Amino acid sequence: MKMTTPLGNSAFEIKEGEVFSLVIENKALFRSYIEELYKQSEGADGKIVLSENGTPVSLHKNVNIIDKFIPFSVNTKQVLSGICSALEKRAEDEEHFLKTSQLMADIENYISELCFDFPFRTECTKLTPETVIKALHVSAAEDYESLTEAVLYYMSLVTEFDGRKLFVFINMRSFFSDSEMRRFAEEVRLKQMYVLLIESHAYENIEGTERLVTDEDLCEF
Repeated sequence: MKMTTPLGNSAFEIKEGEVFSLVIENKALFRSYIEELYKQSEGADGKIVLSENGTPVSLHKNVNIIDKFIPFSVNTKQVLSGICSALEKRAEDEEHFLKTSQLMADIENYISELCFDFPFRTECTKLTPETVIKALHVSAAEDYESLTEAVLYYMSLVTEFDGRKLFVFINMRSFFSDSEMRRFAEEVRLKQMYVLLIESHAYENIEGTERLVTDEDLCEF
Protein backbone atom coordinates (compact mmCIF):
# COMPACT_ATOMS: atom_id res chain seq x y z
CA MET A 1 0.00 0.00 0.00
CA LYS A 2 1.10 3.57 -0.68
CA MET A 3 -0.03 6.68 1.17
CA THR A 4 0.37 10.18 -0.20
CA THR A 5 -0.77 13.59 1.04
CA PRO A 6 0.06 17.26 0.44
CA LEU A 7 0.32 17.61 4.22
CA GLY A 8 4.09 17.72 4.64
CA ASN A 9 4.49 16.50 1.03
CA SER A 10 4.79 12.96 2.39
CA ALA A 11 4.62 9.87 0.20
CA PHE A 12 5.58 6.46 1.52
CA GLU A 13 4.98 2.76 0.98
CA ILE A 14 3.58 0.48 3.65
CA LYS A 15 4.73 -3.05 2.92
CA GLU A 16 2.88 -6.19 3.94
CA GLY A 17 4.45 -7.65 7.08
CA GLU A 18 6.51 -4.53 7.86
CA VAL A 19 5.71 -1.78 10.37
CA PHE A 20 6.02 1.72 8.93
CA SER A 21 6.51 4.59 11.38
CA LEU A 22 5.50 8.11 10.35
CA VAL A 23 6.93 10.62 12.85
CA ILE A 24 5.51 14.16 12.72
CA GLU A 25 7.24 16.37 15.29
CA ASN A 26 5.56 19.59 14.14
CA LYS A 27 2.46 19.72 16.35
CA ALA A 28 0.28 21.70 13.93
CA LEU A 29 1.08 19.27 11.12
CA PHE A 30 0.57 16.27 13.40
CA ARG A 31 -2.85 17.57 14.41
CA SER A 32 -3.85 18.28 10.80
CA TYR A 33 -2.74 14.83 9.68
CA ILE A 34 -4.72 13.04 12.40
CA GLU A 35 -7.83 15.18 11.79
CA GLU A 36 -7.66 14.45 8.07
CA LEU A 37 -7.14 10.74 8.66
CA TYR A 38 -10.15 10.47 10.97
CA LYS A 39 -12.35 12.50 8.64
CA GLN A 40 -11.60 10.25 5.69
CA SER A 41 -11.85 7.04 7.73
CA GLU A 42 -15.44 8.06 8.50
CA GLY A 43 -16.25 8.33 4.79
CA ALA A 44 -15.54 11.97 3.90
CA ASP A 45 -13.39 13.08 0.97
CA GLY A 46 -9.97 14.47 1.79
CA LYS A 47 -6.33 15.03 0.97
CA ILE A 48 -4.86 11.67 1.97
CA VAL A 49 -4.68 9.11 -0.83
CA LEU A 50 -4.28 5.41 -0.03
CA SER A 51 -3.55 3.20 -3.01
CA GLU A 52 -2.88 -0.46 -3.65
CA ASN A 53 -1.11 -1.62 -6.80
CA GLY A 54 -1.47 1.90 -8.16
CA THR A 55 -5.25 2.06 -7.63
CA PRO A 56 -6.74 4.43 -5.01
CA VAL A 57 -8.79 2.68 -2.32
CA SER A 58 -11.22 4.03 0.28
CA LEU A 59 -9.80 4.85 3.71
CA HIS A 60 -13.27 4.28 5.12
CA LYS A 61 -13.26 0.64 4.00
CA ASN A 62 -9.55 -0.16 4.32
CA VAL A 63 -8.24 1.60 7.44
CA ASN A 64 -8.68 0.71 11.10
CA ILE A 65 -7.48 3.39 13.56
CA ILE A 66 -6.39 2.55 17.12
CA ASP A 67 -5.70 5.49 19.42
CA LYS A 68 -6.80 4.20 22.84
CA PHE A 69 -4.63 1.72 24.73
CA ILE A 70 -5.65 2.28 28.37
CA PRO A 71 -8.10 0.66 28.96
CA PHE A 72 -8.04 -1.56 25.89
CA SER A 73 -10.82 -3.91 24.82
CA VAL A 74 -10.92 -6.13 21.77
CA ASN A 75 -14.73 -6.00 21.82
CA THR A 76 -15.24 -2.87 19.77
CA LYS A 77 -18.52 -2.23 17.98
CA GLN A 78 -16.90 -3.48 14.77
CA VAL A 79 -15.77 -6.78 16.32
CA LEU A 80 -19.09 -7.41 18.10
CA SER A 81 -20.97 -6.74 14.85
CA GLY A 82 -18.67 -9.17 13.04
CA ILE A 83 -19.28 -11.90 15.61
CA CYS A 84 -23.06 -11.45 15.40
CA SER A 85 -23.05 -11.48 11.60
CA ALA A 86 -20.93 -14.65 11.52
CA LEU A 87 -23.25 -16.39 14.02
CA GLU A 88 -26.36 -15.36 12.08
CA LYS A 89 -24.95 -16.82 8.87
CA ARG A 90 -24.02 -20.03 10.66
CA ALA A 91 -27.44 -20.31 12.32
CA GLU A 92 -29.13 -20.18 8.92
CA ASP A 93 -26.73 -22.36 6.93
CA GLU A 94 -27.66 -25.82 5.67
CA GLU A 95 -26.18 -27.61 8.68
CA HIS A 96 -27.99 -25.58 11.36
CA PHE A 97 -31.18 -24.31 9.68
CA LEU A 98 -33.59 -26.98 10.95
CA LYS A 99 -32.26 -26.82 14.52
CA THR A 100 -32.47 -23.02 14.46
CA SER A 101 -36.06 -23.08 13.17
CA GLN A 102 -37.08 -25.59 15.83
CA LEU A 103 -35.47 -23.51 18.57
CA MET A 104 -37.28 -20.35 17.43
CA ALA A 105 -40.61 -22.23 17.44
CA ASP A 106 -39.93 -23.76 20.88
CA ILE A 107 -39.20 -20.37 22.42
CA GLU A 108 -42.31 -18.80 20.90
CA ASN A 109 -44.47 -21.72 22.13
CA TYR A 110 -42.97 -21.46 25.61
CA ILE A 111 -43.79 -17.75 25.81
CA SER A 112 -47.36 -18.51 24.67
CA GLU A 113 -47.66 -21.05 27.50
CA LEU A 114 -46.45 -18.53 30.05
CA CYS A 115 -49.03 -16.01 28.85
CA PHE A 116 -51.90 -18.53 28.61
CA ASP A 117 -53.90 -17.55 31.69
CA PHE A 118 -53.32 -13.81 31.52
CA PRO A 119 -56.64 -11.89 31.65
CA PHE A 120 -55.68 -10.08 28.46
CA ARG A 121 -54.44 -10.91 24.98
CA THR A 122 -50.68 -10.77 24.45
CA GLU A 123 -48.56 -10.19 21.35
CA CYS A 124 -44.89 -10.95 20.76
CA THR A 125 -42.39 -9.87 18.17
CA LYS A 126 -41.49 -12.81 15.94
CA LEU A 127 -38.15 -14.28 16.90
CA THR A 128 -35.21 -14.40 14.48
CA PRO A 129 -31.68 -15.76 14.91
CA GLU A 130 -30.49 -12.15 14.96
CA THR A 131 -32.68 -11.15 17.94
CA VAL A 132 -31.67 -14.25 19.94
CA ILE A 133 -27.94 -13.81 19.24
CA LYS A 134 -28.03 -10.11 20.11
CA ALA A 135 -29.91 -10.85 23.33
CA LEU A 136 -27.08 -13.15 24.44
CA HIS A 137 -24.44 -10.41 23.96
CA VAL A 138 -21.85 -12.79 22.48
CA SER A 139 -18.34 -11.33 22.66
CA ALA A 140 -14.71 -12.38 22.32
CA ALA A 141 -13.20 -13.66 25.57
CA GLU A 142 -10.68 -11.14 26.87
CA ASP A 143 -8.22 -13.61 28.40
CA TYR A 144 -4.93 -12.26 27.05
CA GLU A 145 -1.94 -11.77 29.38
CA SER A 146 -0.47 -8.50 28.11
CA LEU A 147 -1.43 -5.34 26.25
CA THR A 148 0.72 -6.41 23.30
CA GLU A 149 -1.14 -9.71 23.11
CA ALA A 150 -4.47 -7.87 23.35
CA VAL A 151 -3.64 -5.56 20.43
CA LEU A 152 -2.49 -8.46 18.25
CA TYR A 153 -5.62 -10.42 19.21
CA TYR A 154 -7.78 -7.45 18.21
CA MET A 155 -6.03 -7.17 14.85
CA SER A 156 -6.66 -10.87 14.19
CA LEU A 157 -10.35 -10.49 15.05
CA VAL A 158 -10.78 -7.49 12.73
CA THR A 159 -9.04 -9.38 9.92
CA GLU A 160 -11.23 -12.45 10.54
CA PHE A 161 -14.54 -10.60 10.49
CA ASP A 162 -13.88 -7.57 8.26
CA GLY A 163 -11.04 -8.62 5.98
CA ARG A 164 -7.53 -7.26 5.58
CA LYS A 165 -6.99 -3.70 6.85
CA LEU A 166 -4.31 -1.09 7.21
CA PHE A 167 -4.00 -0.76 10.99
CA VAL A 168 -3.07 2.79 11.97
CA PHE A 169 -1.82 3.32 15.54
CA ILE A 170 -1.65 6.83 17.02
CA ASN A 171 1.27 7.39 19.46
CA MET A 172 1.51 3.68 20.19
CA ARG A 173 5.12 3.90 21.30
CA SER A 174 4.14 6.10 24.24
CA PHE A 175 2.58 2.98 25.76
CA PHE A 176 4.92 0.16 24.69
CA SER A 177 8.56 -0.58 25.51
CA ASP A 178 11.13 -1.26 22.80
CA SER A 179 11.06 -4.98 23.62
CA GLU A 180 7.27 -5.04 23.29
CA MET A 181 7.50 -3.21 19.98
CA ARG A 182 10.04 -5.74 18.70
CA ARG A 183 7.65 -8.56 19.53
CA PHE A 184 4.81 -6.62 17.89
CA ALA A 185 6.86 -6.10 14.71
CA GLU A 186 7.74 -9.80 14.60
CA GLU A 187 4.07 -10.82 14.86
CA VAL A 188 3.16 -8.34 12.13
CA ARG A 189 5.81 -9.96 9.95
CA LEU A 190 4.57 -13.48 10.68
CA LYS A 191 0.93 -12.57 10.02
CA GLN A 192 1.77 -10.37 7.01
CA MET A 193 -0.33 -7.42 8.17
CA TYR A 194 -0.24 -3.78 7.08
CA VAL A 195 0.68 -1.43 9.94
CA LEU A 196 1.28 2.31 10.14
CA LEU A 197 2.44 4.01 13.34
CA ILE A 198 1.88 7.76 13.51
CA GLU A 199 4.04 9.27 16.26
CA SER A 200 4.59 12.80 17.52
CA HIS A 201 8.07 11.93 18.83
CA ALA A 202 10.98 10.05 17.26
CA TYR A 203 11.80 7.04 19.42
CA GLU A 204 14.63 4.61 18.76
CA ASN A 205 13.98 2.86 15.49
CA ILE A 206 13.46 -0.85 16.01
CA GLU A 207 14.30 -3.79 13.79
CA GLY A 208 11.55 -4.65 11.34
CA THR A 209 10.31 -1.09 10.87
CA GLU A 210 10.76 1.65 8.29
CA ARG A 211 10.52 5.30 9.27
CA LEU A 212 9.88 8.74 7.82
CA VAL A 213 10.43 11.76 10.11
CA THR A 214 9.10 15.28 9.60
CA ASP A 215 10.76 17.57 12.14
CA GLU A 216 9.60 20.87 13.68
CA ASP A 217 10.90 22.78 10.62
CA LEU A 218 8.99 20.46 8.23
CA CYS A 219 12.18 18.85 6.96
CA GLU A 220 11.78 15.18 6.03
CA PHE A 221 14.40 12.48 6.52
